[in-house]
Amino acid sequence: RVLLNRVDTSTAPDIEWPTNPVRE
Repeated sequence: RVLLNRVDTSTAPDIEWPTNPVRE
């Protein structure tokens, strides 16, 4: 889920992922 890192607030605002520790 590295793409959610930058697309977090763009396409996945529903998810509450931190943009830093989002490297699984």
